[in-house]
Amino acid sequence: MPTREDVVHDILAKKELSGIEHSFVKALLEKELRRQPKLAHQLDSLSTRSAAYKALIKAVRAVLRRNVGLFEGDPRHRETLLAELRQTSIPDRREEIREHLLSTHASTRERLPYNAQVYEKIFALAGEPKVVLDIGCGLNPLSFPADNATYVGVDIDRTLCSAVEQYFSIVGIEGECRIVDVRGMEQIKRLPKADLALVFKLLEVIEQKDHKLSELMIKALPARWVVVSFPTMTTSGRPMRSPRRVWIEKMLARLGYDYTTFKIPNEIFYVIKKE
Repeated sequence: MPTREDVVHDILAKKELSGIEHSFVKALLEKELRRQPKLAHQLDSLSTRSAAYKALIKAVRAVLRRNVGLFEGDPRHRETLLAELRQTSIPDRREEIREHLLSTHASTRERLPYNAQVYEKIFALAGEPKVVLDIGCGLNPLSFPADNATYVGVDIDRTLCSAVEQYFSIVGIEGECRIVDVRGMEQIKRLPKADLALVFKLLEVIEQKDHKLSELMIKALPARWVVVSFPTMTTSGRPMRSPRRVWIEKMLARLGYDYTTFKIPNEIFYVIKKE
């Protein structure tokens, strides 16, 4: 007779998912059980060996992989690279290791050839920030070029946050990575006030049907400027027919927020001025 915590524990038994914040997994589990009310009613009496229980575990894991595991590489390789980074002070070698680290996460690997261009355009519009928030950060904090800024990353994956904080400690960046379920607006509101908030390729991951959560997040973020991005390629590698997100353009117009867009291959960016 499994409890909700037992189910969450079994969902996270897969190594590639083990670092994900429990509250996020529990929320996905509750959503799946609301979709299957009969199963929710029977859960307390289900055997963990039953087909229904195994199907439930599989269904929630599938959602997790779409939301988180889609971008994840081999964390063991990442630990090896961080250990090597600790042992070298040669600038060229450190830069090479940093690029290797960024390539261990699919999202930052795709953006790697264009990082300088991305930040140059953001800074030209928003100025070079002193405090940065990075929501759903993954390994993106490692790509940020202004090492004199205070950097606060936010993610639901402990292994990624650990890698980010280890990197900050090794190279001397003032910053941290917090374990936060980004769908909780009260937690977003309590983040430090910042000049710039980055929300790269996250909004369409955390919600599928409407855009209310995206609006709440953009409004709640305590930052003067917010940069959101979206992929312009499908998961199969084909260009999207409509890479612009008309829904966010309409939303920003309704909220009275000015914005500017720019593109790189595979990604479109909206630089939003909130003040």
